[in-house]
Amino acid sequence: MAKLQAVDRTVETFSRFRERLTIPENADLYVRGIESYQSLDKVEKVRFRALMEELFFSVSAMLEREKAGMYFHSGVGDQIDSLALLIQKPGASEWWESWKFLFGHEFATAIESRNKDSA
Repeated sequence: MAKLQAVDRTVETFSRFRERLTIPENADLYVRGIESYQSLDKVEKVRFRALMEELFFSVSAMLEREKAGMYFHSGVGDQIDSLALLIQKPGASEWWESWKFLFGHEFATAIESRNKDSA
């Protein structure tokens, strides 16, 4: 039962994130932010940060659930790979350098090591 609930929580979290991006203003902000975080105004930076944190914390939670044995094949490696690709974008990289400390050393290292592997 707990394993099923862990999978359900993961699906719900990513569904919420995708739903937020169906809002045109959020999609526009996301696209502009990953291209240039510094070009966003103060309010846009707050909103962009919230979107990015939701995405990155979702994958971080997946990793923790997988480590706790909550599910066996979560696709967390693929998700970490996608975040590694995302932070190669100029604005996402700017954001990441400012806020990666929020996610803990192990998670940041996992993303950055994948980034080096794909370079």
